[in-house]
Amino acid sequence: MVFSVLDPLRLSDSGHRWTFRVDTAGPIWIYGDAGRLEEVVSNLLANAQKYSPLGKEIEVAVGVHGGRARLTIRDQGQGIPPKDLSRVFERFARAGNWNGRDPGGIGLGLFISRQIVLRHGGHLWVRSEEGPGTIFTVDLPIARGFPIAT
Repeated sequence: MVFSVLDPLRLSDSGHRWTFRVDTAGPIWIYGDAGRLEEVVSNLLANAQKYSPLGKEIEVAVGVHGGRARLTIRDQGQGIPPKDLSRVFERFARAGNWNGRDPGGIGLGLFISRQIVLRHGGHLWVRSEEGPGTIFTVDLPIARGFPIAT
């Protein structure tokens, strides 16, 4: 599922270096609404692309951690200022370090994504520093359903 969202984006984006890593021997199965979970992945990937300077790497990794499926998206963008970090999952929240260029959006993507993940029994969190970039992580329960990565 992650690869099906990532692949078209990666192929159409010649400005960034995309890497995809699967840290497991086989598919990871989760149970949930595939369309809504694809929306989460799409939003996180689009944000990484939007906030990363051209030529920088965006790393996408899927694996198992602590008995849960884990998706990690790491960019080398400008990062989120500490004053804004605690608010990124609030409705209409947007970081204030645009450097004169409005990246677009109204600040609902991360709020909606977190709600979807929570409703699937998962967790979505962020680590970020201004300069090195941002890491979004999604953990979901493993079950029988559809593969998150194959």
